[in-house]
Amino acid sequence: MSDSNGSRAPGAERWSVEMSGRVNSPAAADGTVYVGSGQSGNLHAVDSQTGEQEWVRNFEMGLYSSPTVADDTVYVGSDHLYALEADTGEDVWVFETDSLVKAVPTVSQGTVYIGSYDNNLYAVNTLTGTEQWTFETGASVRSSPTVADGTVYAGSGDETLYALDAGTGEPEWEFPTGDSVSSSPTVRDGTVYVGSSDDNLYAIDAETGEEEWVFNTGDTVSSSPAVVDGTVYVGSFSNRLYAVDADTGTGRWGFRTAASELSSPTVADGTVYVGSYDNGLYAVGTDTGDKEWVFETERVVHSSPTVAGGTVYFGGDENLYAVNADTPDRTPTISSDRATDGERTDPSRRSNGFCDGCAEDLGQVGVPVTYCPFCGEKQ
Repeated sequence: MSDSNGSRAPGAERWSVEMSGRVNSPAAADGTVYVGSGQSGNLHAVDSQTGEQEWVRNFEMGLYSSPTVADDTVYVGSDHLYALEADTGEDVWVFETDSLVKAVPTVSQGTVYIGSYDNNLYAVNTLTGTEQWTFETGASVRSSPTVADGTVYAGSGDETLYALDAGTGEPEWEFPTGDSVSSSPTVRDGTVYVGSSDDNLYAIDAETGEEEWVFNTGDTVSSSPAVVDGTVYVGSFSNRLYAVDADTGTGRWGFRTAASELSSPTVADGTVYVGSYDNGLYAVGTDTGDKEWVFETERVVHSSPTVAGGTVYFGGDENLYAVNADTPDRTPTISSDRATDGERTDPSRRSNGFCDGCAEDLGQVGVPVTYCPFCGEKQ
């Protein structure tokens, strides 16, 4: 572990903890960061200020989901769903499934909802670990469920987003896409936002299941959308983090990294944080799409970041990192070069017509552009 608490520059490392194998997305609660290492099968509890280990729990069958913390209990997926005491890592109960649990558990009103590679979505009592209901889909469920207004929303590898009654598991509607849905849905103001491997981000009426709009990202969307202040932020295998108007589906900006796969983004205090397979964690201004800073690691950053108390926690290479989130100067820096290696797709020049590279209508962007926000080509 390294400790550099004295540095307060944006993106400066505060501490890091070396782990064995790929590090999953962390969860932070009550001064502790919980994070798993998939290859080692270890779940670690780490002091959020110092990085000192509080406890570690090993899962012989491996650790596949990121943890969720609620009411002093840690829920995590392995060969089954486990509930652990947050203070000690000891078992509270184990809920047996017929295959791996890779979806992140979701806790709501005394129930934990999970998906499994056995094709099922489960509702489990948080106190007893007993099954409340099971819903079978046509393929593995890697999408983490979302609960809103008495409905559970979850995607499946059978190319469908499901809406189920949270109390009974009875289906309310199904929304078909063109490929697997591993993106976890986000619900805001009566709309469900979810990505699909068919290269699209969808906005769907939460009550009826009717499509409101669709935004094509140019490649697979396994990233889970973050929706803040009327904007949807989502990553795509097209090397880009997109900002999309939540009401209309109009692209606002696209930030390009040097690798195709991005983590799910996290938004806090006017900055969106996202990990990239180009070995970087990026901080990007929500309004402008400009890079504020990048923290480089030795290997890919597939972990979705967690922001708490001015610190960004994320897994990169074989480490858990704590990085300073503060950004004192948010003044945009406009690049005159082609948008690569962490430069934003810059809306500053061309205001109408169609993109020279992908033929998208640039008029829908609403501002002049130099680089197409859909494909990144210079105009």
